[in-house]
Amino acid sequence: MWTRRELKEKGKTAFKANYWKTVLVSMLIMLTGIGAFSRGGSGSEEAEDTFTASFHLGPFSYNGGHVTGEQMAGNPVFWLLTGLIGLTVGMLALLLVIIVKACLLNPLRVGAQRFMLMNLNREARVAEAAFAFDHGYKNIVTTMFLRDLYTFLWGLLFLVPGLVRYYKYKMVPYILAEHPDLMPEEVLRRSTLMMEGQKWKAFLLDLSFLGWEILSGVTAGLLGVFYVRPYRSMTEAALYERLAYGSPDY
Repeated sequence: MWTRRELKEKGKTAFKANYWKTVLVSMLIMLTGIGAFSRGGSGSEEAEDTFTASFHLGPFSYNGGHVTGEQMAGNPVFWLLTGLIGLTVGMLALLLVIIVKACLLNPLRVGAQRFMLMNLNREARVAEAAFAFDHGYKNIVTTMFLRDLYTFLWGLLFLVPGLVRYYKYKMVPYILAEHPDLMPEEVLRRSTLMMEGQKWKAFLLDLSFLGWEILSGVTAGLLGVFYVRPYRSMTEAALYERLAYGSPDY
C-alpha cells in the first residue's frame, strides 16, 4: 500500500536535492510541446475583401487582378480546388505532428522520466534525457506509439474509457526507461498489471496537484516551470518505484 503523502514527500525531497537539473529536464519536456507548429503571417484590411490571384484553371483565368469574394462565390471549381488544397495541407500537418511526437517527443519523455526515476535515490545527470536515442530507440518509438494509439481509440468511446486506458498505460514510459528492449506487448502488459487496482488512487494523486496548477496559472506558468511540474514528475516517478518494487506480482 502507498499513500499520497508518502510519494509526494519523497518526490519533493529528491527534487530539492537536485533542483536545477530537475527543473531543466522538466523545462525540456515542456518546451518541446510548445509552439512546435503555429500559423504565421497576417494580411492587410484590404485582403479581407479581395486578394491578388494569378492562375489559369479551365475556362477561368486570373492574372494579378483583384478578385472579390462575390466573384469567387460563383466559381465552384475554385472552391473545389481550395477545399482539396486545404484538406491536403491539413493531413500533411497532422502527419508531421504524429511523426514529431512519435520520433522525438515520446523518446525524449522516456529519457526524462528515466532521469526522474534515477533522481529519486541519487543525483541524476541531465544527459539521461537523451537515453532513448541510444538505447532501443525503434522499440521505444513503436511502444509509445501503440500506447498513444490505443489510448486515443478508447478515448473515442467517450471520456471515461479513454481515461481508464490512460491510467492503465501510465507506467509504460518508466518501464521503457528501465527496459528499452522489452517487446511492446510485454511493456503494455506490465503496465496493466502494475496499475491493476491503482488507477483510481493514481487519479486522486494527480488531482491533488490541482491547487498547485491553479497557482501556476496565476503566475503565468512560472510556478509550474520552477516548482509544480518538477515536483509532480518526481512524485510520479516515486509512484512507479513503489509499484514496481513493492508489488510481488510485478
